[in-house]
Amino acid sequence: MNINEYIKRKCGNRTQSQSEADDTSRPKDAPSESTVEAYERLSKMNEEQLMSEMFRAAHDGRQSGEINDETLDRFYQTAQSFLTPEQAERMRELIIQLKQ
Repeated sequence: MNINEYIKRKCGNRTQSQSEADDTSRPKDAPSESTVEAYERLSKMNEEQLMSEMFRAAHDGRQSGEINDETLDRFYQTAQSFLTPEQAERMRELIIQLKQ
């Protein structure tokens, strides 16, 4: 799962039928990364690599129309309750950067 998929799931802006439609339009042989696989891949990255991956995925999402400022705001509101005050502040700063 990439950050675009994570944001969409956490924000709840898609219905189950939309997700199923997306799954049927994807080729059967297309690789699909599970949450565990994504966690394992991302947990091996340092902060610089994570930031690079996040900004790349956000750029791709914006280009495809899957992510916009409202989506980022909903993601922050959802994630904020799981973060320490310091983490929430850092996340807010990153969201501001992603909006630019």
